[in-house]
Amino acid sequence: MMSRPRLLPWMIICALWMMSALALSETTRLGMFLEGKRIGSSTYQSVEASYNGKSATKSSSNTTINALLMGESVELKLETATWTDPKGSPLLMRSSLSSGGKTQRVEAKFSAKSIRVDIDNAGTKKTKTIKIPAGSKIVDDPLQIIIQGGLKVGTKRKFLVLDPTSVSLQENEVKVVGKRKTRVGETDVEATVVEIQAPQGLTTAYLSSKGDLLKVEAPMNIVMLTETDKTPTRTIIPSERPVGSDPADNDKPVDIATATRLVPDKPIEDPASLTKLTIHLTGQQLKSIPNDDHQTVTQEGKVWTIDVHPTKFAIGRSYTIAQAARKMAAWTDPALNIPSDDVKFIRLAKKITGTRLTVRAASSEIRKWVYGYMKPNATMGIVRDANDVLDSKQGVCRDYAILTVTLLRAAGIPSRLASGLVSLDGNFYYHAWVEAWDGAKWIGVDSTTDRDQISAAHIKLAEGNVDKAFSFVVLGKAKMEVVEYSRK
Repeated sequence: MMSRPRLLPWMIICALWMMSALALSETTRLGMFLEGKRIGSSTYQSVEASYNGKSATKSSSNTTINALLMGESVELKLETATWTDPKGSPLLMRSSLSSGGKTQRVEAKFSAKSIRVDIDNAGTKKTKTIKIPAGSKIVDDPLQIIIQGGLKVGTKRKFLVLDPTSVSLQENEVKVVGKRKTRVGETDVEATVVEIQAPQGLTTAYLSSKGDLLKVEAPMNIVMLTETDKTPTRTIIPSERPVGSDPADNDKPVDIATATRLVPDKPIEDPASLTKLTIHLTGQQLKSIPNDDHQTVTQEGKVWTIDVHPTKFAIGRSYTIAQAARKMAAWTDPALNIPSDDVKFIRLAKKITGTRLTVRAASSEIRKWVYGYMKPNATMGIVRDANDVLDSKQGVCRDYAILTVTLLRAAGIPSRLASGLVSLDGNFYYHAWVEAWDGAKWIGVDSTTDRDQISAAHIKLAEGNVDKAFSFVVLGKAKMEVVEYSRK
Protein backbone atom coordinates (compact mmCIF):
# COMPACT_ATOMS: atom_id res chain seq x y z
CA MET A 1 0.00 0.00 0.00
CA MET A 2 1.06 3.62 -0.41
CA SER A 3 0.61 6.43 2.10
CA ARG A 4 -0.70 9.72 0.72
CA PRO A 5 1.51 12.12 2.75
CA ARG A 6 4.59 10.75 0.99
CA LEU A 7 3.60 12.34 -2.30
CA LEU A 8 5.11 15.81 -1.87
CA PRO A 9 5.05 17.89 -5.07
CA TRP A 10 8.61 19.07 -4.39
CA MET A 11 8.69 21.01 -7.63
CA ILE A 12 6.98 23.93 -5.82
CA ILE A 13 10.48 24.65 -4.52
CA CYS A 14 11.79 24.85 -8.08
CA ALA A 15 8.91 27.12 -9.08
CA LEU A 16 9.56 29.23 -5.99
CA TRP A 17 13.22 29.65 -7.01
CA MET A 18 12.32 30.49 -10.61
CA MET A 19 10.09 33.30 -9.42
CA SER A 20 12.60 34.56 -6.88
CA ALA A 21 15.05 35.01 -9.76
CA LEU A 22 12.91 37.86 -11.11
CA ALA A 23 15.00 40.36 -9.16
CA LEU A 24 13.53 43.54 -10.50
CA SER A 25 14.84 47.06 -9.98
CA GLU A 26 14.25 48.95 -6.73
CA THR A 27 11.67 47.24 -4.46
CA THR A 28 8.87 44.97 -5.61
CA ARG A 29 6.35 42.97 -3.57
CA LEU A 30 4.33 40.17 -5.11
CA GLY A 31 1.40 38.20 -3.74
CA MET A 32 1.40 34.51 -4.65
CA PHE A 33 -1.85 32.69 -5.49
CA LEU A 34 -2.88 29.12 -6.28
CA GLU A 35 -6.44 28.39 -7.40
CA GLY A 36 -7.16 32.05 -6.69
CA LYS A 37 -6.19 31.78 -3.00
CA ARG A 38 -3.22 33.46 -1.41
CA ILE A 39 -0.46 31.01 -0.46
CA GLY A 40 2.43 33.39 0.09
CA SER A 41 4.33 36.49 -0.91
CA SER A 42 7.72 37.63 -2.19
CA THR A 43 9.65 40.83 -1.68
CA TYR A 44 12.49 41.83 -4.04
CA GLN A 45 14.98 44.63 -3.74
CA SER A 46 17.87 45.73 -5.95
CA VAL A 47 20.45 48.31 -4.81
CA GLU A 48 23.84 49.61 -5.88
CA ALA A 49 26.64 47.87 -3.99
CA SER A 50 30.27 46.78 -4.28
CA TYR A 51 31.99 43.42 -4.49
CA ASN A 52 35.71 43.03 -3.90
CA GLY A 53 36.07 46.80 -4.26
CA LYS A 54 34.30 46.96 -7.64
CA SER A 55 30.91 48.34 -8.64
CA ALA A 56 28.12 45.78 -8.41
CA THR A 57 24.38 45.40 -7.92
CA LYS A 58 22.97 43.47 -4.97
CA SER A 59 19.59 41.83 -5.55
CA SER A 60 17.77 40.34 -2.56
CA SER A 61 14.55 38.37 -2.30
CA ASN A 62 12.49 36.97 0.55
CA THR A 63 9.75 34.48 -0.27
CA THR A 64 7.36 32.67 2.06
CA ILE A 65 4.73 30.04 1.24
CA ASN A 66 2.13 28.79 3.71
CA ALA A 67 -0.31 26.10 2.61
CA LEU A 68 -1.48 22.56 3.26
CA LEU A 69 -0.05 19.32 1.91
CA MET A 70 -2.31 16.31 2.20
CA GLY A 71 -3.99 18.14 5.09
CA GLU A 72 -0.76 19.05 6.92
CA SER A 73 0.48 22.63 7.29
CA VAL A 74 3.63 23.36 5.28
CA GLU A 75 5.79 26.47 5.34
CA LEU A 76 8.60 27.20 2.88
CA LYS A 77 10.98 30.15 3.23
CA LEU A 78 13.52 31.15 0.60
CA GLU A 79 15.97 34.01 1.08
CA THR A 80 18.50 34.92 -1.60
CA ALA A 81 21.12 37.60 -2.16
CA THR A 82 23.10 37.91 -5.39
CA TRP A 83 25.85 40.32 -6.37
CA THR A 84 26.18 40.95 -10.14
CA ASP A 85 28.56 42.97 -12.27
CA PRO A 86 27.39 45.86 -14.53
CA LYS A 87 26.67 43.34 -17.34
CA GLY A 88 24.33 41.29 -15.17
CA SER A 89 26.71 38.36 -14.65
CA PRO A 90 26.63 36.92 -11.10
CA LEU A 91 29.66 37.24 -8.84
CA LEU A 92 28.34 35.82 -5.58
CA MET A 93 25.08 34.12 -4.60
CA ARG A 94 23.83 33.21 -1.15
CA SER A 95 20.57 31.39 -0.53
CA SER A 96 18.74 29.83 2.40
CA LEU A 97 15.78 27.48 1.96
CA SER A 98 13.92 26.33 5.09
CA SER A 99 11.02 23.97 5.68
CA GLY A 100 9.94 21.56 8.40
CA GLY A 101 12.71 22.66 10.75
CA LYS A 102 15.40 21.90 8.12
CA THR A 103 17.52 24.43 6.22
CA GLN A 104 19.79 24.26 3.19
CA ARG A 105 22.27 27.11 2.83
CA VAL A 106 24.21 27.64 -0.38
CA GLU A 107 27.03 30.05 -1.19
CA ALA A 108 28.22 30.17 -4.80
CA LYS A 109 31.28 32.09 -6.00
CA PHE A 110 31.53 32.64 -9.75
CA SER A 111 34.70 32.79 -11.83
CA ALA A 112 35.21 32.84 -15.60
CA LYS A 113 35.24 29.06 -16.02
CA SER A 114 33.63 27.56 -12.93
CA ILE A 115 31.42 28.05 -9.89
CA ARG A 116 32.48 26.98 -6.41
CA VAL A 117 29.42 26.06 -4.37
CA ASP A 118 29.54 25.49 -0.60
CA ILE A 119 26.48 23.63 0.66
CA ASP A 120 25.22 23.17 4.21
CA ASN A 121 22.32 20.74 3.97
CA ALA A 122 20.76 20.45 7.42
CA GLY A 123 24.24 20.22 8.95
CA THR A 124 25.88 18.10 6.22
CA LYS A 125 28.53 20.28 4.57
CA LYS A 126 29.92 19.72 1.09
CA THR A 127 31.62 21.64 -1.70
CA LYS A 128 30.78 21.24 -5.37
CA THR A 129 32.55 22.73 -8.39
CA ILE A 130 30.43 23.34 -11.48
CA LYS A 131 32.18 23.89 -14.79
CA ILE A 132 30.73 26.67 -16.94
CA PRO A 133 30.20 25.50 -20.54
CA ALA A 134 32.33 27.43 -23.03
CA GLY A 135 30.45 30.29 -24.67
CA SER A 136 27.57 30.20 -22.17
CA LYS A 137 26.05 33.29 -20.61
CA ILE A 138 25.19 33.01 -16.92
CA VAL A 139 22.80 35.56 -15.45
CA ASP A 140 20.99 36.10 -12.18
CA ASP A 141 17.78 37.44 -13.72
CA PRO A 142 17.13 36.65 -17.42
CA LEU A 143 14.02 38.83 -17.43
CA GLN A 144 15.96 41.91 -16.36
CA ILE A 145 18.52 41.36 -19.15
CA ILE A 146 15.69 41.28 -21.72
CA ILE A 147 14.07 44.42 -20.25
CA GLN A 148 17.35 46.31 -20.53
CA GLY A 149 17.47 45.32 -24.21
CA GLY A 150 14.29 47.27 -24.93
CA LEU A 151 11.60 44.53 -25.09
CA LYS A 152 11.76 44.23 -28.87
CA VAL A 153 9.12 41.76 -30.06
CA GLY A 154 10.63 38.53 -31.28
CA THR A 155 13.81 38.86 -29.22
CA LYS A 156 14.90 35.41 -28.05
CA ARG A 157 17.94 34.56 -25.96
CA LYS A 158 19.26 31.61 -23.96
CA PHE A 159 20.92 31.95 -20.58
CA LEU A 160 22.16 29.67 -17.83
CA VAL A 161 20.90 30.25 -14.29
CA LEU A 162 22.27 28.60 -11.15
CA ASP A 163 19.48 26.80 -9.30
CA PRO A 164 20.53 26.52 -5.64
CA THR A 165 17.76 24.01 -4.86
CA SER A 166 19.42 21.33 -7.01
CA VAL A 167 22.85 23.05 -7.14
CA SER A 168 22.95 22.85 -10.92
CA LEU A 169 22.95 25.10 -13.97
CA GLN A 170 19.57 25.33 -15.68
CA GLU A 171 19.07 26.61 -19.23
CA ASN A 172 16.45 29.34 -19.62
CA GLU A 173 15.18 30.58 -22.97
CA VAL A 174 13.63 34.03 -22.82
CA LYS A 175 11.38 35.37 -25.58
CA VAL A 176 9.54 38.68 -26.00
CA VAL A 177 6.14 37.62 -27.39
CA GLY A 178 4.44 41.01 -27.75
CA LYS A 179 1.36 42.88 -26.57
CA ARG A 180 -1.55 41.02 -25.02
CA LYS A 181 -4.51 41.85 -22.80
CA THR A 182 -4.52 40.07 -19.46
CA ARG A 183 -6.45 40.23 -16.24
CA VAL A 184 -4.50 41.56 -13.27
CA GLY A 185 -6.65 40.87 -10.25
CA GLU A 186 -10.03 42.05 -11.45
CA THR A 187 -8.80 44.55 -14.06
CA ASP A 188 -8.06 43.96 -17.75
CA VAL A 189 -4.82 45.61 -18.85
CA GLU A 190 -2.62 45.59 -21.93
CA ALA A 191 0.85 44.27 -21.24
CA THR A 192 4.02 43.11 -22.96
CA VAL A 193 4.36 39.35 -22.64
CA VAL A 194 7.74 37.75 -21.97
CA GLU A 195 8.06 33.97 -21.78
CA ILE A 196 10.79 32.20 -19.80
CA GLN A 197 11.15 28.52 -20.68
CA ALA A 198 13.00 26.46 -18.04
CA PRO A 199 13.24 22.69 -17.45
CA GLN A 200 10.37 22.87 -14.96
CA GLY A 201 8.07 24.57 -17.44
CA LEU A 202 6.99 27.92 -18.81
CA THR A 203 6.87 31.14 -16.78
CA THR A 204 4.98 34.03 -18.38
CA ALA A 205 5.66 37.58 -17.21
CA TYR A 206 3.38 40.53 -18.04
CA LEU A 207 5.11 43.92 -18.10
CA SER A 208 3.89 47.49 -18.35
CA SER A 209 5.06 49.83 -21.12
CA LYS A 210 7.76 51.03 -18.69
CA GLY A 211 9.00 47.49 -18.06
CA ASP A 212 7.41 47.21 -14.60
CA LEU A 213 6.21 43.75 -13.63
CA LEU A 214 2.42 43.42 -13.40
CA LYS A 215 1.80 39.69 -13.20
CA VAL A 216 3.58 36.33 -13.38
CA GLU A 217 2.08 32.99 -14.39
CA ALA A 218 4.41 30.24 -13.19
CA PRO A 219 4.52 26.44 -13.32
CA MET A 220 2.02 24.60 -11.08
CA ASN A 221 -0.59 27.22 -12.09
CA ILE A 222 0.81 29.70 -9.57
CA VAL A 223 -0.06 33.37 -10.25
CA MET A 224 1.86 36.30 -8.77
CA LEU A 225 0.55 39.87 -8.72
CA THR A 226 2.42 43.08 -7.92
CA GLU A 227 1.43 44.75 -4.65
CA THR A 228 2.31 48.08 -3.04
CA ASP A 229 1.95 49.57 0.43
CA LYS A 230 -1.29 51.15 -0.81
CA THR A 231 -2.65 47.88 -2.21
CA PRO A 232 -5.01 46.01 0.11
CA THR A 233 -3.62 42.52 0.69
CA ARG A 234 -5.67 40.16 -1.44
CA THR A 235 -6.63 36.77 -0.02
CA ILE A 236 -8.83 35.70 -2.95
CA ILE A 237 -8.75 36.44 -6.68
CA PRO A 238 -12.17 35.30 -7.96
CA SER A 239 -11.05 35.37 -11.59
CA GLU A 240 -8.34 32.79 -10.82
CA ARG A 241 -10.60 30.33 -8.99
CA PRO A 242 -11.31 27.03 -10.82
CA VAL A 243 -14.55 26.94 -12.79
CA GLY A 244 -17.33 25.54 -10.65
CA SER A 245 -15.48 26.00 -7.34
CA ASP A 246 -17.64 26.51 -4.27
CA PRO A 247 -17.53 30.09 -2.92
CA ALA A 248 -17.97 28.57 0.54
CA ASP A 249 -14.44 27.18 0.24
CA ASN A 250 -12.87 30.64 -0.07
CA ASP A 251 -11.76 30.64 3.58
CA LYS A 252 -10.19 27.18 3.40
CA PRO A 253 -6.42 27.06 2.81
CA VAL A 254 -5.09 25.57 -0.42
CA ASP A 255 -3.81 21.99 -0.36
CA ILE A 256 -0.81 21.95 -2.71
CA ALA A 257 -1.05 18.24 -3.48
CA THR A 258 -4.72 18.52 -4.41
CA ALA A 259 -4.22 21.72 -6.43
CA THR A 260 -1.34 20.27 -8.48
CA ARG A 261 -2.73 16.79 -9.12
CA LEU A 262 -3.71 15.65 -12.61
CA VAL A 263 -7.28 14.45 -12.88
CA PRO A 264 -7.75 11.88 -15.66
CA ASP A 265 -10.94 11.65 -17.67
CA LYS A 266 -11.80 8.45 -15.79
CA PRO A 267 -10.44 6.85 -12.63
CA ILE A 268 -8.24 3.76 -12.58
CA GLU A 269 -9.25 0.95 -10.26
CA ASP A 270 -6.53 -0.72 -8.19
CA PRO A 271 -3.65 1.15 -9.90
CA ALA A 272 -1.00 -0.70 -7.85
CA SER A 273 -1.74 -3.90 -9.80
CA LEU A 274 -1.37 -2.42 -13.31
CA THR A 275 1.11 -4.06 -15.69
CA LYS A 276 0.31 -1.75 -18.62
CA LEU A 277 -1.15 1.73 -18.95
CA THR A 278 -1.72 3.91 -22.00
CA ILE A 279 -2.63 7.59 -21.62
CA HIS A 280 -2.94 10.64 -23.86
CA LEU A 281 -1.63 13.99 -22.64
CA THR A 282 -2.41 17.31 -24.32
CA GLY A 283 -1.50 20.89 -23.49
CA GLN A 284 2.13 20.23 -22.59
CA GLN A 285 5.46 19.68 -24.32
CA LEU A 286 6.95 16.32 -23.30
CA LYS A 287 10.11 16.17 -25.41
CA SER A 288 12.32 15.89 -22.34
CA ILE A 289 10.69 12.94 -20.58
CA PRO A 290 12.34 9.49 -20.70
CA ASN A 291 11.51 7.09 -23.54
CA ASP A 292 12.92 3.74 -22.43
CA ASP A 293 12.16 0.22 -21.18
CA HIS A 294 9.78 1.64 -18.57
CA GLN A 295 7.65 3.62 -21.00
CA THR A 296 7.28 4.49 -24.68
CA VAL A 297 6.51 8.11 -25.58
CA THR A 298 5.19 9.17 -28.99
CA GLN A 299 3.70 12.36 -30.41
CA GLU A 300 1.00 12.90 -33.00
CA GLY A 301 0.10 16.54 -33.47
CA LYS A 302 -0.67 18.01 -30.05
CA VAL A 303 -1.32 14.63 -28.47
CA TRP A 304 1.39 12.76 -26.57
CA THR A 305 0.86 9.05 -26.02
CA ILE A 306 2.62 7.42 -23.08
CA ASP A 307 2.61 3.60 -22.94
CA VAL A 308 3.84 2.52 -19.52
CA HIS A 309 5.13 -1.06 -19.32
CA PRO A 310 7.51 -1.29 -16.33
CA THR A 311 10.30 -3.83 -16.56
CA LYS A 312 10.47 -6.65 -14.05
CA PHE A 313 13.25 -8.76 -12.67
CA ALA A 314 13.94 -11.64 -15.05
CA ILE A 315 12.46 -15.00 -14.07
CA GLY A 316 15.03 -17.79 -13.96
CA ARG A 317 18.06 -15.47 -14.30
CA SER A 318 19.31 -13.28 -11.49
CA TYR A 319 22.37 -11.15 -12.11
CA THR A 320 24.80 -10.76 -9.25
CA ILE A 321 25.63 -7.34 -7.88
CA ALA A 322 29.16 -7.68 -9.25
CA GLN A 323 27.87 -8.50 -12.75
CA ALA A 324 25.51 -5.50 -12.73
CA ALA A 325 28.17 -3.13 -11.42
CA ARG A 326 30.61 -4.00 -14.23
CA LYS A 327 28.18 -2.61 -16.83
CA MET A 328 27.00 0.50 -14.95
CA ALA A 329 29.86 1.36 -12.59
CA ALA A 330 29.20 5.12 -12.76
CA TRP A 331 25.81 4.63 -11.11
CA THR A 332 27.43 3.28 -7.96
CA ASP A 333 29.37 6.52 -7.36
CA PRO A 334 28.40 9.02 -4.65
CA ALA A 335 26.72 12.27 -5.68
CA LEU A 336 25.20 15.37 -4.12
CA ASN A 337 22.95 14.22 -1.22
CA ILE A 338 23.85 10.58 -2.04
CA PRO A 339 26.88 9.76 0.19
CA SER A 340 27.13 6.10 -0.86
CA ASP A 341 30.87 6.01 -0.10
CA ASP A 342 30.27 6.86 3.57
CA VAL A 343 31.33 3.87 5.70
CA LYS A 344 28.16 4.29 7.75
CA PHE A 345 25.98 3.53 4.72
CA ILE A 346 28.27 0.77 3.46
CA ARG A 347 28.00 -1.03 6.82
CA LEU A 348 24.26 -0.47 7.01
CA ALA A 349 23.72 -1.76 3.47
CA LYS A 350 25.76 -4.86 4.31
CA LYS A 351 23.72 -5.42 7.47
CA ILE A 352 20.45 -5.14 5.50
CA THR A 353 21.43 -7.32 2.55
CA GLY A 354 23.39 -9.95 4.49
CA THR A 355 24.63 -12.78 2.27
CA ARG A 356 22.37 -11.89 -0.66
CA LEU A 357 24.49 -11.49 -3.78
CA THR A 358 21.90 -10.84 -6.52
CA VAL A 359 20.51 -7.44 -7.41
CA ARG A 360 16.98 -8.74 -7.09
CA ALA A 361 17.36 -10.13 -3.58
CA ALA A 362 19.51 -7.31 -2.21
CA SER A 363 17.41 -4.47 -3.61
CA SER A 364 14.26 -6.14 -2.26
CA GLU A 365 15.74 -6.20 1.25
CA ILE A 366 16.77 -2.55 1.04
CA ARG A 367 13.32 -1.52 -0.19
CA LYS A 368 11.62 -3.41 2.63
CA TRP A 369 13.99 -1.94 5.21
CA VAL A 370 13.43 1.67 4.10
CA TYR A 371 9.66 1.09 3.95
CA GLY A 372 9.64 -0.12 7.54
CA TYR A 373 12.21 2.37 8.85
CA MET A 374 10.77 5.62 7.51
CA LYS A 375 7.65 7.48 8.58
CA PRO A 376 5.81 9.97 6.34
CA ASN A 377 6.15 13.68 7.16
CA ALA A 378 4.75 16.03 4.52
CA THR A 379 6.31 19.14 6.10
CA MET A 380 9.83 18.28 4.86
CA GLY A 381 10.13 20.67 1.92
CA ILE A 382 13.84 20.82 1.12
CA VAL A 383 15.93 18.28 -0.80
CA ARG A 384 17.87 16.62 2.04
CA ASP A 385 21.09 14.68 2.27
CA ALA A 386 20.74 10.96 3.03
CA ASN A 387 22.54 11.51 6.36
CA ASP A 388 19.76 13.79 7.59
CA VAL A 389 17.07 11.47 6.22
CA LEU A 390 18.62 8.52 8.05
CA ASP A 391 18.89 10.46 11.31
CA SER A 392 15.37 11.89 11.20
CA LYS A 393 13.67 8.62 10.09
CA GLN A 394 10.94 10.63 8.37
CA GLY A 395 10.20 12.57 5.21
CA VAL A 396 8.39 12.60 1.89
CA CYS A 397 8.70 10.34 -1.14
CA ARG A 398 11.81 12.20 -2.28
CA ASP A 399 13.50 11.43 1.05
CA TYR A 400 12.57 7.74 0.82
CA ALA A 401 14.11 7.69 -2.66
CA ILE A 402 17.34 9.44 -1.61
CA LEU A 403 17.86 7.05 1.30
CA THR A 404 17.08 4.04 -0.92
CA VAL A 405 19.43 5.03 -3.74
CA THR A 406 22.21 5.73 -1.24
CA LEU A 407 21.87 2.28 0.32
CA LEU A 408 21.65 0.57 -3.07
CA ARG A 409 24.85 2.25 -4.27
CA ALA A 410 26.53 1.55 -0.92
CA ALA A 411 25.71 -2.14 -1.54
CA GLY A 412 27.36 -1.87 -4.97
CA ILE A 413 24.09 -1.87 -6.93
CA PRO A 414 23.93 0.65 -9.82
CA SER A 415 20.90 2.86 -9.19
CA ARG A 416 19.40 6.25 -9.97
CA LEU A 417 16.56 8.49 -8.83
CA ALA A 418 13.32 8.73 -10.81
CA SER A 419 10.47 11.21 -10.55
CA GLY A 420 7.08 11.60 -12.12
CA LEU A 421 3.45 10.81 -11.40
CA VAL A 422 1.67 7.99 -9.64
CA SER A 423 -2.03 7.12 -9.60
CA LEU A 424 -3.78 7.25 -6.24
CA ASP A 425 -7.46 7.57 -5.35
CA GLY A 426 -8.39 8.20 -8.99
CA ASN A 427 -5.91 11.05 -9.52
CA PHE A 428 -2.22 11.40 -10.40
CA TYR A 429 0.17 12.99 -7.90
CA TYR A 430 3.84 13.93 -8.23
CA HIS A 431 6.11 11.24 -6.82
CA ALA A 432 9.69 9.97 -6.55
CA TRP A 433 11.17 6.47 -6.57
CA VAL A 434 14.39 4.66 -7.59
CA GLU A 435 15.57 2.50 -10.47
CA ALA A 436 18.11 -0.30 -9.95
CA TRP A 437 20.19 -1.83 -12.76
CA ASP A 438 19.74 -5.61 -12.58
CA GLY A 439 22.45 -6.41 -15.12
CA ALA A 440 20.23 -6.06 -18.18
CA LYS A 441 17.53 -3.44 -17.48
CA TRP A 442 16.54 -0.68 -15.09
CA ILE A 443 13.96 -1.92 -12.56
CA GLY A 444 11.70 0.41 -10.58
CA VAL A 445 12.02 0.25 -6.78
CA ASP A 446 9.52 2.25 -4.70
CA SER A 447 10.19 2.25 -0.96
CA THR A 448 6.93 4.03 -0.14
CA THR A 449 5.10 0.78 -0.98
CA ASP A 450 5.10 -2.78 0.32
CA ARG A 451 5.48 -4.18 -3.22
CA ASP A 452 8.75 -5.30 -4.80
CA GLN A 453 7.73 -4.19 -8.30
CA ILE A 454 6.37 -0.79 -9.26
CA SER A 455 3.17 -0.74 -11.27
CA ALA A 456 2.34 0.81 -14.61
CA ALA A 457 0.65 3.61 -12.66
CA HIS A 458 4.14 5.18 -12.31
CA ILE A 459 4.67 7.69 -15.16
CA LYS A 460 8.31 8.79 -15.32
CA LEU A 461 9.19 12.42 -16.05
CA ALA A 462 12.91 12.48 -15.20
CA GLU A 463 15.78 10.32 -13.95
CA GLY A 464 19.37 10.58 -12.72
CA ASN A 465 21.02 12.17 -9.70
CA VAL A 466 19.39 15.00 -7.73
CA ASP A 467 20.20 17.68 -10.32
CA LYS A 468 18.46 15.83 -13.17
CA ALA A 469 15.78 13.75 -11.45
CA PHE A 470 14.29 16.70 -9.58
CA SER A 471 14.36 19.16 -12.50
CA PHE A 472 11.47 18.01 -14.65
CA VAL A 473 8.62 19.51 -16.58
CA VAL A 474 5.58 20.35 -14.44
CA LEU A 475 2.32 19.27 -16.09
CA GLY A 476 0.23 22.06 -14.62
CA LYS A 477 -2.08 22.63 -17.61
CA ALA A 478 -1.99 19.18 -19.19
CA LYS A 479 -5.14 17.17 -19.81
CA MET A 480 -5.00 13.42 -19.27
CA GLU A 481 -7.07 10.76 -21.03
CA VAL A 482 -6.84 7.15 -19.93
CA VAL A 483 -6.85 5.09 -23.12
CA GLU A 484 -6.47 1.59 -21.67
CA TYR A 485 -4.86 -0.42 -18.90
CA SER A 486 -4.42 -4.05 -18.04
CA ARG A 487 -3.34 -6.44 -15.30
CA LYS A 488 -1.94 -9.98 -15.31
